Amino acid sequence: MSAAGPPRPPHGRPKAGWQFPSGAGPLGGKRRVAPLRGDHTSEPDLSAGAGQHARVLGKAGGLRGDILPPAPPSPRALALFGDAVDWTVVGIGATMIGLVFLNVLLHIVQKDLAWVTELAELLMVWVTFLGGACATRRGAQMTITEFIDKLQGRRRDAADAAVDLFALAVLASLVWFGVSLSITGWTNELTVLHVPMSFQYLGMPVGCFAMAVWLVWDLVRILRGETRAQRWGT
Repeated sequence: MSAAGPPRPPHGRPKAGWQFPSGAGPLGGKRRVAPLRGDHTSEPDLSAGAGQHARVLGKAGGLRGDILPPAPPSPRALALFGDAVDWTVVGIGATMIGLVFLNVLLHIVQKDLAWVTELAELLMVWVTFLGGACATRRGAQMTITEFIDKLQGRRRDAADAAVDLFALAVLASLVWFGVSLSITGWTNELTVLHVPMSFQYLGMPVGCFAMAVWLVWDLVRILRGETRAQRWGT
């Protein structure tokens, strides 16, 4: 009868620190399984490999990575600005969900908070335009790319720059119109909340300005000679 070999580790990927029982190793001692090289939670950085400068975007650790989607790398000041907008959208969205759900529950007992509907409408304007800034930061705007996807190299970068410039012109006009509307509406008040309607109108110029910030940053990277893959990791 042949002697039984050493026991096998548990099914699945071996974990760091797993030990064979005493005396069960090939030399009668203990041995440890080294941690797998690829078993980490940080984002891999390909900036030094094979001519690639784009960083693969993975799930960031901590609370930010649990809630916010990953974003392309940017200078610290811009990253802090982007995170502030992201968390503002999260906060507004959570507030809207809570208020509307509360009002729905009150309807069961034939009650209603009139100010909830008006406040939700105000917040909807802000979350819409600030959400557009979050999408612009990640290049996640709705686009039709059948034509520009056929372009390669610098021609594709030139097309992206032209789109950015056109979008900036539209955003600039919306910022100007939104500021003018906010100034005009300062003397008008919301019916229930009794606050100037300008607080609702301001969501458009503020959100459009935030979108413009990320478009300018994309243009700067294009002028530096960075390709689309380097800018967006695609």
